[in-house]
Amino acid sequence: MKAYINTVIISVMAILVVMPALASAATVSVGNATTVGSTVTVPVNVSGASDIGAMTITLAYNSSVLSATGVSKGTITSDALLITEDTINSSGGISDTDTETVRNHGAIIGNTTDNRVNISMVSTSGFSGDGTIAIITFDIVGSGTTPLTLTKALARGTATCDPCTNETIVDPASYPEISITKEDGSYTAEAAYDSADLNSNGVVSMMELMTQIGKWKSGEVGMMELMTSISRWKLGTGGYL
Repeated sequence: MKAYINTVIISVMAILVVMPALASAATVSVGNATTVGSTVTVPVNVSGASDIGAMTITLAYNSSVLSATGVSKGTITSDALLITEDTINSSGGISDTDTETVRNHGAIIGNTTDNRVNISMVSTSGFSGDGTIAIITFDIVGSGTTPLTLTKALARGTATCDPCTNETIVDPASYPEISITKEDGSYTAEAAYDSADLNSNGVVSMMELMTQIGKWKSGEVGMMELMTSISRWKLGTGGYL
């Protein structure tokens, strides 16, 4: 999976390396976050997009406040293939159906690290319009304010060679750079008690954790919420606040 993701990301970066004349500009921005329990979703939006053939974005954040858990498609990339563990077959490739999706609608990949989220996307037909590129999901792991900083946002248009030859189709000069304006965001996590912390003392005890497991079994809490409670129980009497 990682090798395949790296191959696609390298392919995108190869197109983005050389900077020829600029195409029309676009704005990439961090949208307003939505918080449900200890889960936060943050949209990465684009406006003024016109035939974006390749784009790479890096969002940096404070990992003592949030922890990124995943990336999902947005409205602009809704028809593209989201490349995940499930899309990769035993031989390290993707199915014929998924390959056709990439050819027709493009692909998007999200990769999370300790304090960064990397998003890469490609499309032969181009992504256009105003909307959401991707939605990043975080877990709240602490209190305070974290910047949500777009440290990188590079884009190129679709191929301008006509007709395209074997040489020009891989020439970065065939893909005009799109000027990107970046608009960062931030998120503030208030000190919040874990849903398993029934007496609100900042500590998840074994008894409280067992109660939380029971709620998970009955469907009252989700898996991510349970995993957060388990991680906070592991902190012991020192607490999580």
